[in-house]
Amino acid sequence: VNIQGTFSFNKRAQNDLNLKPGVKLNLLQDGDEPLNWFMEKTNEHTGLQIKRYSNTHFGFTSKEAQRELFAALGLKHSVKKSVRIPVATEPVEGGYYALITKKVLTENPVNKL
Repeated sequence: VNIQGTFSFNKRAQNDLNLKPGVKLNLLQDGDEPLNWFMEKTNEHTGLQIKRYSNTHFGFTSKEAQRELFAALGLKHSVKKSVRIPVATEPVEGGYYALITKKVLTENPVNKL
């Protein structure tokens, strides 16, 4: 995720989660545990649609989602231009894929507010 709001998926995530251009996703924050974030595939028109940025680079752009995610994680978006957030390859109950935010927090302690 970069400070311009671009969420990119590496080749493994693309393959494991069957992410390709046209697929739509929702990003969700757990109301009880604000550090826990998830994504789900959706058919809703409000979903964030994956686009092809190059032959191997897929993702979507949402400045609003980036701001909310960085704020929830306590990251100063001006300190670091991007962070890598692993995504679970197996869904939890309900078909949600967890964003492994704990890894971001342990790898970026200087970026805390």
